[in-house]
Amino acid sequence: MTYTTITEGLDRGLAAIRARAAAATPGPWHALGSGRAGGDHWYVCDESQSLASLACNDGQNEDQREPDAVFIARAREDVPALLDEVDRLREALAEVAKHQEDMADSLDDSITHEQIHEQLLIGMRLAADARA
Repeated sequence: MTYTTITEGLDRGLAAIRARAAAATPGPWHALGSGRAGGDHWYVCDESQSLASLACNDGQNEDQREPDAVFIARAREDVPALLDEVDRLREALAEVAKHQEDMADSLDDSITHEQIHEQLLIGMRLAADARA
């Protein structure tokens, strides 16, 4: 499997995630519980309506429904934030690759592998500093 094949698959997956995020009801979303023991219900809501519910009247796994509802509710803001971070990291990686290409263009055959590695680390630090 090549790098291009991997990135093309990742690009398709990220595009599908972006499309799902764009199609979902705008946020913020909140998790609200009914507070009724033995039939605990949790709702994922926006500012005006319930969007989803986690409910069961069997009295089992009641402690798990709240964290699940909170996870779903927070995903509305977390997923776009993670997609933004992927974009930021890809831009930083592109900067490192550009530095590597520039460095390779200026190298002669007398440079050692260790020196190349050192230059790559410098490029990575430059990209990190540019983002900080």
